[in-house]
Amino acid sequence: MLRKLTYVSLLILSMTACSSNNPEPPLQGEASHTKNASKSLDYRRNYKEVLASKSVLAIQTVKGPQAGNWSSGEKEMTLTINGHTYNMTDRIDITALPDGLLERKYDAKGKELLVAYPDNKIVETREKGTMYLYQQPYSVVIATLPTEYQYDGKSDPKGRLGKENTFQVKLVSGLPTSDDVIKSLNGKATYQGKAFANFGKGVETGELTYAIDFDSKKGSGSITGIDSTGKITLKEGSIGSASPFNPLSTAGRVKGISSSAETEKMKAYYYYVSIFGPKAEEVAGYVTGSRNSKEGEWHVGFGGEKQP
Repeated sequence: MLRKLTYVSLLILSMTACSSNNPEPPLQGEASHTKNASKSLDYRRNYKEVLASKSVLAIQTVKGPQAGNWSSGEKEMTLTINGHTYNMTDRIDITALPDGLLERKYDAKGKELLVAYPDNKIVETREKGTMYLYQQPYSVVIATLPTEYQYDGKSDPKGRLGKENTFQVKLVSGLPTSDDVIKSLNGKATYQGKAFANFGKGVETGELTYAIDFDSKKGSGSITGIDSTGKITLKEGSIGSASPFNPLSTAGRVKGISSSAETEKMKAYYYYVSIFGPKAEEVAGYVTGSRNSKEGEWHVGFGGEKQP
């Protein structure tokens, strides 16, 4: 039987690490330290739903949304950030962190099932690196850049490290905009925000502009300012299913847009954007490169808020 999931506040990430003998208490109701708690009536009214949508499993921040469904081979994992350790099924409350782009060092140790002939075996794994979190009031994008990786006693056996595609978006989560609201909206909305990536030369940030025509239910946009890619064009697509990187608990309810992307310097493939907030106040997602390109399947994360 799965042990009961626990909610563990991530407030310690922005403070001095706490002792494991004196852990942070779980958040209850509307926490006073939450930056967005007084931002708007809509945010306060929907705070419990926002909290639930941003309380992600620790294992999902490193392994992605498919992790934690007990069919992908993970047997054990601990995630240590700033000296505080979470078990694989502990839930991390992202709302305790401020808005904007944050970087935190992480160390994930685990055991996985290796299917092998003639006998399966349990192997030890370890991954260390930098976790990037881009938070908006109703959404969050989480990515990782591993700098050390060990599998069954071997260092980087699959050659994952030190490449343009080592940085990967792991989660796009938040309070989903309901289908009824999206159907009821009309006119055009412009979203502006940030994009971020790390192609091995340090974190690069850019500017996102994305427009949705709620009459035609289509959207398109661009990202500028990331030197490694040059301008990224997010071609027009129609509102439909959500980004595949949403956690399992909300993936079926989140609406979004997916379409092709182009860049000036690298070979892009597709982008995925999800719509968040009770009135479609935000978008968040990522761009992916072509796995057939010399850089591989690189990622750029992004998020934006609706402009007045």
